[in-house]
Amino acid sequence: MISGVGSNRIATINGQPFAQGESHTLTIASTKRVIQCTGIRDQSVVLTISGDSQPRELKIGEPLLLNGR
Repeated sequence: MISGVGSNRIATINGQPFAQGESHTLTIASTKRVIQCTGIRDQSVVLTISGDSQPRELKIGEPLLLNGR
C-alpha cells in the first residue's frame, strides 16, 4: 500500500511502513533480510534487498519474494 502525497509518501510492505530512504529487517520466506526503500512511485516501490545485487521494483499487490523463489 502506498499512501501520502509528494515527498510525504509512505509504503507499507509486509506490515512495516517505509518512507523513502528507510530500512527495516523483514522476514521473507523464513529468511531475515534488510530492506531499504530507495524510491516510492505512484504504483510501485523501488527496494534494495540485502544479498541481492540489483534494486527491484515492487508493484502494488505483488508479493515480496526472494530471487529464485
